[in-house]
Amino acid sequence: MAAVACSLTREELANLASEIATSAQAIKRLASMLDASNDLHDRGALAASIGALASSAGSMADFLKTAHGGPAVVGGAADWFKPV
Repeated sequence: MAAVACSLTREELANLASEIATSAQAIKRLASMLDASNDLHDRGALAASIGALASSAGSMADFLKTAHGGPAVVGGAADWFKPV
């Protein structure tokens, strides 16, 4: 994947970093809830939420990395949304 020039402002970069951190906190909380849940329906919903948040955070991080000339961690931002 070719690197792209970063056209994000400092404020946009700060907002993106904030979104990644917020997603990480949500993943941490959902994982804790998953561990404590005995209800199979809840566990499935929590697992799906964790996966969606992880994909979102990972794609944002890969976008930032490639926007600054680095290689993507997982092939590129779009690859985070492919089935495992």
